[in-house]
Amino acid sequence: MSIDDPAQCSTSESEAESPSYVYCNSLGRLDRLTALLNSILQKTHKWQKPHVFIGFEGRHLGRVGGRLGLVELGIDDEIFLLDVLTYGKTLDVLKDVLANPEIEKIMWDVKNAGSELHHGHEISVQSVIDLQLVQVYENAGGHIPVRGFVPAESIDTAFLSLSQESHQDNGIDLHIFKRRLNLTEAIT
Repeated sequence: MSIDDPAQCSTSESEAESPSYVYCNSLGRLDRLTALLNSILQKTHKWQKPHVFIGFEGRHLGRVGGRLGLVELGIDDEIFLLDVLTYGKTLDVLKDVLANPEIEKIMWDVKNAGSELHHGHEISVQSVIDLQLVQVYENAGGHIPVRGFVPAESIDTAFLSLSQESHQDNGIDLHIFKRRLNLTEAIT
C-alpha cells in the first residue's frame, strides 16, 4: 500500500467509505495540493467563497516554546496532512492559503493556532470562520453583541453548555465569573 495514491489507502470494505488522505512531505504531493487550491479558486460561485477546513496539531500552540507540527487541510473530498516538521516548504503553501482573503478558512478555536502562526511563522490568517465562536453565539440565543460585548447572562449560558475539557483548556472558572458578576451587580 502506498500513500502516494490516496485511493489505495483503504483496503477493507468498512474502510472503503473512509476518507483517504495525502501526506505532504515532498514536492510532488505539495504540487498536488497547490493544483487543487488553484482549481477551487477558479470555481467562482455567486453566493459562496471557496472554503477549506483546517486543523492544527502541535506542542503548546500559542504559548512560549510552542511548536506547530501537523496541519490538516480538507478541500472538497480530499484531506491533506502537511508535515511542517519534516518538510518546511509546506509553510509556504500554507501561508498562501491562510493569508488569502478569497478562501474562507473553517476552523475550531483559532486563537492558539492563530497566535502560533502569527508569532512563530509570521503568517496572518484572513477570512476565518471559527466554529467555536459560532457555537458560543448559538448557545447565547443568537444575541448580537452590542459594541463588541456579549451580555453576561448569555456568556454564562454559552459557557455552561461547553464541555468540561473546553472550560479547562481555556481557563474558564464559572464560579469566579459568577462571583464577579454578582459583586458588580451589587455595586451598581
